[in-house]
Amino acid sequence: EVLDAAGGGEAFRILDRELVDVIICDIKMPGVSGFDLLDFVRERGFCIPVVVLTGLLEFETTIRAMQKGAFDYLIKPVKKDTLLVVIEKALRHRFLVKENRRMAGFETLFLSTIQVLVRVTEKALYGQEHSDRVSRYSVLLGKHLRLEPKEKTLLECSALLHDVGMITADLTPLLRKGLLTDQERLEIRVH
Repeated sequence: EVLDAAGGGEAFRILDRELVDVIICDIKMPGVSGFDLLDFVRERGFCIPVVVLTGLLEFETTIRAMQKGAFDYLIKPVKKDTLLVVIEKALRHRFLVKENRRMAGFETLFLSTIQVLVRVTEKALYGQEHSDRVSRYSVLLGKHLRLEPKEKTLLECSALLHDVGMITADLTPLLRKGLLTDQERLEIRVH
């Protein structure tokens, strides 16, 4: 479905009430410029690629549009096939951005869950901040080893979780003075 706006003002109204996948606009429009539309999309946090289709062949205008977040900048007249390829790329880009945002939400939830588990374990074992300290040292080691960002994140999570298995252990022997018995040592190793 294609929605048509006679100018930027009407485009604002459409964007406030409709779900739009891609915007195609000119720089010069009645009432509101394409730059204003780009600002509107960015300020509202819309995940909508904006393709500028204009007759203005000015280097400064192109740069300004791209700096304001235009997905692409096409000069009129444009071939139908070219426009369709750009729209397809814009739709793919939109999907990937939305998917990344969704996955970032899962990652945040996952890390929050890990941190709750760690806090419960820490309070029982050492007091607070032990796992954070181990995690910080692990991240520093990862930087020194020049690990990739994903590897550093995995290392950080692993370091945070290093004592979670202890949550089910009988911690009484660890909290008293003196040596562990063979049975206690075996039990602690299991966890």
